[in-house]
Amino acid sequence: MEPRQGRTDSSESVGILNGNRLPPTRTVARMSIIGDPLPLMDGAPDPGVGKVAPILSGQSFDGSRISTDRLRPLVLIFLVHWCPRCQRLLPLVEHLVTDRSAGADVLAVSTGYRRESVNGSTVLEPAEWFATAAPDVPVLVDDLASRGAAAFALSNLPAVVVLGARGVLKCRRAGDISADELVSLVSACS
Repeated sequence: MEPRQGRTDSSESVGILNGNRLPPTRTVARMSIIGDPLPLMDGAPDPGVGKVAPILSGQSFDGSRISTDRLRPLVLIFLVHWCPRCQRLLPLVEHLVTDRSAGADVLAVSTGYRRESVNGSTVLEPAEWFATAAPDVPVLVDDLASRGAAAFALSNLPAVVVLGARGVLKCRRAGDISADELVSLVSACS
């Protein structure tokens, strides 16, 4: 797949597209995927680095259309609302967005929805979780089958994916990520 040419979102910073809004959602939404999926992360070096990532298009929780298609570097952070590691990472993502220290646009992807609680604890719906824990983070909502996460070949969450200009994969990392690791990963790859 060739690097992307000339398309950009109407709002570079969050990727909100012009056009009609979609109905709001609290959990999952339709997801459009253009391009080939990335290969699995099966060791070092990552076989996906240097490949053009698929474009994810869908909506945010409020119904705004949103996409990963942009000419600027982009940090995608895939999170699951019921995952304790994701819950610890979300405030750090909020800091990246408000501090603008990433040197790239930052977009969270809400994936892995499930209704049941984990270990008997109460779990907020994804829309409520993001609104409460990180209201400034733009969020692309994955579908019920988590096809957005699958297109990036993510088998463990949370996951951080850094795309260079025109959607070329610079790096990706899955699993438990500390604040220092997140900042250094984003700095090294953007």
